Amino acid sequence: MRYFKGQAAAALFSMVMMAGLLGGCNRKTPQERLEKAMSQMQQGDSLGAMLEAKEVVTKFPEDPAAIQAHMILATVYANDRRPDEALAEYQLVIDKVSQKTPLGKTALQQTLALLKSSKRFDEALKTIDTFQKKYADDEGVSLSLEVARSEVYTDSGDTTKGRELIMALDAATTEPEIHRLYRQLITRSYMLNKDYASAIKLHEDALAKEKSPEEKCVLALQIAGLYTNTEDYANTRKWLIEGTKYFEEAYKNELDVNKKVELTMQMALANDALGNLRGAREILKFLYDTQQNPQLVGAVVQRMTQSMLREGKTSETLEFLQSAAARFPQGPFAAMATQLETMQSQGDLEKRMPRDTSTLVIKFAEDAPLSPKGLEPPPAANPAISQPEGALAPPPAADNAAPAPKKDATATSDSAAK
Repeated sequence: MRYFKGQAAAALFSMVMMAGLLGGCNRKTPQERLEKAMSQMQQGDSLGAMLEAKEVVTKFPEDPAAIQAHMILATVYANDRRPDEALAEYQLVIDKVSQKTPLGKTALQQTLALLKSSKRFDEALKTIDTFQKKYADDEGVSLSLEVARSEVYTDSGDTTKGRELIMALDAATTEPEIHRLYRQLITRSYMLNKDYASAIKLHEDALAKEKSPEEKCVLALQIAGLYTNTEDYANTRKWLIEGTKYFEEAYKNELDVNKKVELTMQMALANDALGNLRGAREILKFLYDTQQNPQLVGAVVQRMTQSMLREGKTSETLEFLQSAAARFPQGPFAAMATQLETMQSQGDLEKRMPRDTSTLVIKFAEDAPLSPKGLEPPPAANPAISQPEGALAPPPAADNAAPAPKKDATATSDSAAK
């Protein structure tokens, strides 16, 4: 009997020890759970992310990781079209974090975005009122909230009221970057009303005051882009010519090699967006011929491929990809050529990449070639070649959004019009 009692005691002791060891192995820190939740979000595992985030906020509500966990839960709920639950999570963050911090600004920005997308404009305005009272002595936060208020009015359909607010703010600033942002927001309100004439005049007035060739180029190309909304080829071409003139001046004056290449890439993208595919291709070909940076060349080849296929130049595109594969054997260009050949042999190419027969593309193709002059091969460069936000690109159509604001003055803004 004693033997069996001893065995039972030993077994119980072993079970307790094992449970303790297993418990220790499963005892993750709040930060470890948060990192796992973030990783699961990136992998598209929303359920897993939600469960991990809930563990953090339930077991460690006072830990700093809990704030980020609430943000993860809000994102999951918003993506799952559960706005009330998402708003509740954002509110928990807003209650604990100052609007003077990036996290606090983001939580409020997302709150306003959710309210607007749910057509709860009155709630959005009341939320802004609350925070303007709370931060009445903070000029930066107050200004940011006033911009957000104008966007609520604009998104609710009261574009005149939204535009008047921004115009008042614009008149009070002397900062060029803030002027540019306000011009984007005012343009967006005009575009929503399809009032292209007023948007064009706004940019023409700004161009008349501008001294920098680079900024003049930006404005001229934006005016050209505004004319594309009515397929006005004559004025689109006229302002593209103006923009090209300013680009040539800016390119000549620029001493920084990386900036020079970046400007050239942006000019190519602007021509492509306006429908001048031949001009875009010539600029891209210049970059392809003069640069060795694999990342830059990859972006150039991809753009050239898209542009040539829009022109219906399938054979030339294949030859170009094959030459790129020979020049950069480590790149993806051989695979791109094979994929293109496969689509062509299967008859899928025309369906997936049809020739662009839009009015402006056809008219640019029929007209005299238009591309910058005086491009000189710069030394090898390492420019920032991520997709530009549109510094030289034309404004979008009326139903498109504007770039996210970068200044504190617009931190709560979530709209995006160029």
